[in-house]
Amino acid sequence: MKTLHAQRGVVAVEAALLIAATLFLLPVLLYVSQVVYHAIVLDKAVYAAARIVAALPDAAYAPTAASETLPALGSGYINEAADEAGLQGTPAGRSTINCDGRTCQHGLPVMMTVNTSVHYADTVFGSSNVEGVPMGSVEITPGYLVTYAP
Repeated sequence: MKTLHAQRGVVAVEAALLIAATLFLLPVLLYVSQVVYHAIVLDKAVYAAARIVAALPDAAYAPTAASETLPALGSGYINEAADEAGLQGTPAGRSTINCDGRTCQHGLPVMMTVNTSVHYADTVFGSSNVEGVPMGSVEITPGYLVTYAP
């Protein structure tokens, strides 16, 4: 009988520990899921923009048109995808398209690179620390490389 009476408070202590752990992990889980969602949306948008721009006809790579047309098309697609997904920070003006490691104005490329960057500022926790874990802004920079078969 004495052992049963002595263990009566163990359940309360275990419940308190589980609740404390849950309250710590829940904000971290929410923050990480938001960052991962933004990264996945941007990665898919960059991938699709690279494939679309790479599939343009040869006339799009003319030296007079390519330096203005290709970045505008790629950036426009990335911005549209980011807006439709409801991302808080749009990559407007932060997307680059390079052909063979430089601007696309030197004829048909062998490889094309599309990069973008979004500064994700957390709207739930701000730039504070939650239980010692830094919750704040993250720079998300996806990129994709398309190579052409010789």
